[in-house]
Amino acid sequence: GIMAVCGTEFFDKVGRLQRKMHENERKRLDLEKRLFETSDQRLSKLKQIKLKSYLRDICEREKKALLRNREIQKDFVRVKAHISALSANTDKLQQMKREFEKEIERRMAAWKNQM
Repeated sequence: GIMAVCGTEFFDKVGRLQRKMHENERKRLDLEKRLFETSDQRLSKLKQIKLKSYLRDICEREKKALLRNREIQKDFVRVKAHISALSANTDKLQQMKREFEKEIERRMAAWKNQM
C-alpha cells in the first residue's frame, strides 16, 4: 500500500509539473511571438521614419534643382537676347563697312582721275 500511495502521488505530481511546464512553454512562446511582433512593428516604424526623411530630402533637392533650372533658363534667355542684339549690331557694322569701302573706292577712283 504505502508504495502504491507514494507512487500515485509521485506520478500525479509529475503530471502536474509536466502540465505546468507545457503551460509555461506556451506562455513563453506567446511572449516571444509578441516580442517579435513588437520588434517588427518598431522596425517598420523606423523604416517608415527613414523613408519619410529620405522623401523630404529628395523633395527639397528637387525644389532646389527646379529653382536652379529656372535661373539657368532666365540666363539663357538673357544671353540669347544679347546675342541677337550683337548680331544686329554686327550686321549694321558690316553694312557700314561695305558702304565705307564703296565710298573709299569711289574717292580713290576720283582722286586717280584728278592725277
